Amino acid sequence: MKLLKTINRKFGAPLLLLCISFFLSMQAGSAQSGARVGVFEDLQIRPGAIVEVPVDIRDVIDLYAYDIELSFDPEFLDFDDADPNKNGIQAGIGTFLDPGVTLVNQIYYEDGLVHVMLNQINPSEPKSGSGNLLVLYLTGLKTGQTTLEVTRVELSTRYGEAIAVSGEDAEIEIVSGAPIVTATNIPVIDPIEITEIPTLDPSQILPTPTPLPTMTPMPTRTATSMATQTRTATPSNAPVFTQSEMVTATPQPIAVVEPADTEAPASEPTDGKEATISLPSPTDSDINGGRQLDKDNARGFGKLLPWLLGAAALLIIAGGIYIRTHKNIAT
Repeated sequence: MKLLKTINRKFGAPLLLLCISFFLSMQAGSAQSGARVGVFEDLQIRPGAIVEVPVDIRDVIDLYAYDIELSFDPEFLDFDDADPNKNGIQAGIGTFLDPGVTLVNQIYYEDGLVHVMLNQINPSEPKSGSGNLLVLYLTGLKTGQTTLEVTRVELSTRYGEAIAVSGEDAEIEIVSGAPIVTATNIPVIDPIEITEIPTLDPSQILPTPTPLPTMTPMPTRTATSMATQTRTATPSNAPVFTQSEMVTATPQPIAVVEPADTEAPASEPTDGKEATISLPSPTDSDINGGRQLDKDNARGFGKLLPWLLGAAALLIIAGGIYIRTHKNIAT
């Protein structure tokens, strides 16, 4: 009794503190571990034998979506396609979550990677507990030992909150004398119940072409538009000449044209062009006749001029004689 009292007096308080700290560390370790995802049992398989390997989740709360990546060695492992109707090699989707939307479900041999992203959709409820997320149908290619490693795993609640999780890796031994594994036919979701929304690889996005500045075309003045313009002379019943005739026709002497009593009928437009009135070109006889008339008028006036001057001189002389005679009579 005295010994216990002595121990309690000397070590009681430190021992109590040690017990409390140990309890708190255990609680912290349990809280940090959270959910676990991966392959929880090591495997021993024969080369060439197809084996169903479940990827499970344990001790999760309010799971609504997950993103899982598992790495493998393509020299040792091969995978069968869970959905032959889609391109590439897919993993089977487990039944722990309801059928939802898959953003990625591919097995990449070049990278030695299994990548699956699944999200439930309304009205599905969050899931808690343990169950199966994926099913892999793998085959051992050659004898040896390899690892199926969880390289990345992310869990999310319905509201996008992250859930603490850790990965569980599995060692796979491929030996000729391994026991034959009887297929258990792990249930999976029918692929037709899952909506696939593939994510776009940024390397496949084509650059958006930069549009070149465009120039507003300037209106061009063509011969056709000029030819359609007309110039009307005064009076209104005078003949009308088109711009095209004025430009293309060879200059000719203008003949006197008497205005017609009646208006000439306009020609009907053809081929969608504006109708114009054209006059026949003057003939040589009209041109020569007009020139001859002008020449005769000039010659006639030149012949009359001397006679007119002579008559004027005689009138002046007669007037002088008449005035002089009257002055002599008066004197």
